[in-house]
Amino acid sequence: MRYAVWILTIFCARGQNFEQTGFLEVTARAFPQPRVGDASRGTAEALLRYNAVYFVRSWLRIDAGLDARTDSHRETERSPAISWRDRGTPRPALAFRNFNATFRKNRLTLQVGKQIIHWGSADTVQPINRFAPRDYLNPVESDVLPVTAARASVEFAGGTRRLELVVAPFMTPSRLPLARQRWMPLPPDLPGYPEIRQPSTVYPGRAQLGALWSHALSRFEYSACIFDGSNYNPALDVATISVRPLVLEATKKFAKMRMYGGDLVWTGKPFTVRAEGGYFQSTRQGLARGDDYTFYVLQIDKQRGSWSGGLAYAGQHITRNAREYLFDPDRALAGAFLGRVSRRIDSRSELRLESAAHRDGLAMLARLEYSRAVTVNWRATVGFTFIAGDSSHFVGQFRGNGYGRVSNRYSF
Repeated sequence: MRYAVWILTIFCARGQNFEQTGFLEVTARAFPQPRVGDASRGTAEALLRYNAVYFVRSWLRIDAGLDARTDSHRETERSPAISWRDRGTPRPALAFRNFNATFRKNRLTLQVGKQIIHWGSADTVQPINRFAPRDYLNPVESDVLPVTAARASVEFAGGTRRLELVVAPFMTPSRLPLARQRWMPLPPDLPGYPEIRQPSTVYPGRAQLGALWSHALSRFEYSACIFDGSNYNPALDVATISVRPLVLEATKKFAKMRMYGGDLVWTGKPFTVRAEGGYFQSTRQGLARGDDYTFYVLQIDKQRGSWSGGLAYAGQHITRNAREYLFDPDRALAGAFLGRVSRRIDSRSELRLESAAHRDGLAMLARLEYSRAVTVNWRATVGFTFIAGDSSHFVGQFRGNGYGRVSNRYSF
């Protein structure tokens, strides 16, 4: 890993064919209600993100990005060691956000290294985005984690058709909420907060493979894809070790997954229509075996003047239920209507509302944010999150976790 740091240092010393950007963001959150096991009412965190691009040749560029962070709630490691695989339980204090080389020659593009891979066209829920594990320490504000992979794409017919192949030598898992913190899911009606033991996780040793074909027409785009690997969201096997005192042991298991999916986008009047979905199969991998199911999203978008918005519905149909507890916030939104609307008030200010409501009234979530550019480099954001619902639903169990948020970002 130190070699990667040396290379990044060399980039910073090269002025020619070199670009750099970044930001420092400080965020504070206030929670009106305490939660069993977590009585804190306020948290603060700071993130410094630095990105550098070095154009070695006309056909070769190297991208490097480093995250440095800390917080007041012990969600970040205190060790300065740099993380590459992102398999730690808390967030690493230092981690490469990306570190890769991109080769371009005629119609071929090859990108090798740590990178963010995005498949799909939907906004809130993206069923076919299988190379995009997330940081769920706060499930409401989850962020995509990078993966180490080799990605090759070939364009045809003037760039209107594209074939993409992805190979990731190892799986990067999603990061789950920490024990004794308010976002850790717990069975309802517990008399108190149990001691939770987490034995060492056995990660799948197999590579993650994927292929995507896309075709863009004048007003219509579509893609078809296949993925073969492991689910980056684990099933949790919870066993009771002791009743008095209550001690639970939670073991993470990653099921083998194969997906056949695709998406389409139709740009017309008065709306843009999007559809995305796939069929997911699972076979036993060690002690883990997931569901077989279809999962899809239907969405319409509209933009008019300073207003833009969208309405979506997420649905699923389970063909075989493995009856395991899966930590998957995306599938938890199945059966929900998802909405977003934003208005650009002026050149410096924007108001945004996002919401999700289950069709049976089991859960509801709403986020309202106001953002304003104070100066060219400084942007301030104020937001509120409201959560309600039944404790039997994944989202509803966090009904006491609504909060207010203030963040300040300085970009450079």
